[in-house]
Amino acid sequence: MKKKALAGGIALSLSLGSLCWAMPEIMPLTQVMPGMTGTGYTIIDQSGEIRSFDVSVVGVNGSSSKLASPRILVDLSGEMISTTGGIVSGMSGSPIYVDGKLIGAASATFNNVYLDKRVMVTPIEYMLKLWDLPDNKNKSELPQVDLKKLREEAAKKAEEEKKAEEDKKAETEEKSGADKKAEADKKGEAEVKAETDKKPETAQKSEIDKKAETEVKAETDKKAETDKKVKADKKSEAETKADTDKKDEMEVKSGADKKSETDKKSETDKKSETDKKTESDKKADADKKAETDKKPEENREKGGQEATNKDNTHSEAAQEGASQANAGQEPAVGHRGYITKEELEAQKQGQESAPTAKKEDDDQIQEKAWKLVNGFTTKGVDFLSDKLPGMKLREVANWNSNASPATIDYNASLEPGGAVGVAEIVGDYYMGAMGTVTAVDGKKVLAFGHGHTNRGNVNYFMTGADVFSTAHGPLDGMKIGHMTSIIGRVNQDRIDGVAGILGEYPQNVPVILTVNDIDLANSQTYHSLIAYDEEVVPILTTALVYDSMYKTIDREMAGTARVHFVVRTDMGEEGRIERTNMFYSGNDVGKQAVGELNEIMNTICNNKDREADIYDVKVDVFIGDQRMTAAILSATPDKTEVCPGDKVIFKTSLKPYRQDKVTVEVPYTVPKTQLPGTLNLDLHGGGLVNVAKLLLAQQEGDESLEEDQSIKTEAKIKDMLKTPHNNDIVVEPAAAPILTDEQQRAAIKEAIKKSKMLTEGSKKPKKTTAEDNKPVEAVQCTATDYVIENVIHTTLKVVEKQDED
Repeated sequence: MKKKALAGGIALSLSLGSLCWAMPEIMPLTQVMPGMTGTGYTIIDQSGEIRSFDVSVVGVNGSSSKLASPRILVDLSGEMISTTGGIVSGMSGSPIYVDGKLIGAASATFNNVYLDKRVMVTPIEYMLKLWDLPDNKNKSELPQVDLKKLREEAAKKAEEEKKAEEDKKAETEEKSGADKKAEADKKGEAEVKAETDKKPETAQKSEIDKKAETEVKAETDKKAETDKKVKADKKSEAETKADTDKKDEMEVKSGADKKSETDKKSETDKKSETDKKTESDKKADADKKAETDKKPEENREKGGQEATNKDNTHSEAAQEGASQANAGQEPAVGHRGYITKEELEAQKQGQESAPTAKKEDDDQIQEKAWKLVNGFTTKGVDFLSDKLPGMKLREVANWNSNASPATIDYNASLEPGGAVGVAEIVGDYYMGAMGTVTAVDGKKVLAFGHGHTNRGNVNYFMTGADVFSTAHGPLDGMKIGHMTSIIGRVNQDRIDGVAGILGEYPQNVPVILTVNDIDLANSQTYHSLIAYDEEVVPILTTALVYDSMYKTIDREMAGTARVHFVVRTDMGEEGRIERTNMFYSGNDVGKQAVGELNEIMNTICNNKDREADIYDVKVDVFIGDQRMTAAILSATPDKTEVCPGDKVIFKTSLKPYRQDKVTVEVPYTVPKTQLPGTLNLDLHGGGLVNVAKLLLAQQEGDESLEEDQSIKTEAKIKDMLKTPHNNDIVVEPAAAPILTDEQQRAAIKEAIKKSKMLTEGSKKPKKTTAEDNKPVEAVQCTATDYVIENVIHTTLKVVEKQDED
């Protein structure tokens, strides 16, 4: 079959098979009358046969209002309906004919009632309008990925590598066998020669040995007589000595018993004295702790600002962090005015979220098409349901089939009454719905009789579908089946149905996920395609990452995860947005681990200037149950008096969770614009946010807290990538206290005075280098192997830099 390329070979066109359906004659809604009878068509089992059922028109509902979408009420009957028990999910879109003319598609029944044979039919007139609506999707010229081709190439490569390995092994074994045979032959020849040389020597040696044996026997008999006499003398002597030793032993034992009794009494007295002393020490420690706890909070805050001791080592906050770490407790995240990024984001979402009113119509009508997911765990389904509250999801089994949702059927065709699928995700994961084809006109397809997501002009996968059977109960029923190959593209998703085009390949985002379970040394890779819809691509991408983590480790997701992702797009430097970060949670590290990727993807897809092109997303996750966190105990600078632009090395002591202390060097360069005086610094984990600075900025009316609409998306992404990582030790100036009016005036005068001094000094010519002209960031980071959970405070004395003569 001929393949037609669109947009310079970027969008694929799938050719139709020889069977081509044309639009049948329709019956306008005005001609549909109660009492008319007709026939409907659908598939209910694995035979693939399109079965018929009887239809009787009851009336038309909602035709008196221009705002309502009319529906035709019909009663179903016949042998097929007896088998299914009524209309079941998956029958949506079943074409209904009266007098050989198409009147519409079976679409829904009434909710919260017993499975009934009275259903609603969407008039065909309303469905036909979908073909005439504008289609503005699938216009990006992106190189597409054929998962089938990728997998075939990967399988071929793996087979070649396996064959090469087997050939190499066979060659090695053959060579080894030859070497062993040659060695055995050589050994055999040596043994034969040795045996031949040995015979004459053996005869001569036998005569010599016989003579020597006679001489040795005579000597042995003589020696035995002598030993017998000596032994008798020793026995007599030993008996005499034994009597003497027995008497001495009795005397020694008597003295030892007396000494043992004395030592035992002494030990008891000593232990009693020790216990009394220990009890006294415990009481003294308790009194000392109680006295410490009585200190007012104001003194503790003052101690936090003057946290540096004489050697400028560590703060009270660090001591508390050390105490908690040594006791095996979690350090207080958010200590000293800091909170985690996750807590800050949760607060924002809590303020922005508002309860939504539940639509009454949702409880009245039950659409007969399932929103199906496959490949997801229960945890992944729950994650998706939280992110997509308007969509009801149900897990289905991936029944055996010769085709998978990742393959493309280049010879596909559909017919009215046949099964069809609509999907947002295909591949190792699947999310979509299965229904029935209503009408086909060449390449154009109508189905479902109701919307899938009701998102209007869309860009979803159209897939084939296999039906195996049906199942029903008193209130619900469904077709049992699954999606097969990609056969086209769905471009309209609205209240009255879905419309698509056979042979068009939808724009999509390939997502490749590799999850490494550190504990079990298990690694799994997942390949999926997400239909390109800017509003849901971020949610679906993060849902795949989240579920793949849970599926691979096969346990609750408490632990530490290191996540590295690369998003290839037409934004960012060199078309790559890349970041690595480390996360820990005692509950669900997966939800934290996908947060940054979700934020980046949302920023790309919400570009206000233009539609972004996303080529693919690759994510690598390393996850284990070990808690890789640490508290900062102390930070000692190599010098306490510095000049602007000087570099200071903090010898920083860390206490990892249930591990020995470690020391890391944390460099910090004093900003060149820093004025002389005391420089208060915070050392904290990269995942902590300084609340005091946020509050201070709000009090001063800092507009930077609000989103700047003029900032380009590329700049926003660049700023996101510059934010500290959770395993960074961040050094930054501490938040300055709010000054009174008098203090502000004094500070302004002092600043003007120092500014003049710096200006006068700058008039003198100075030798500068490229390093001198390089800007110094106020916030500086050093990476570690742990998620840093606390903050400590320290100070440096800044003095004016003396000019060199």
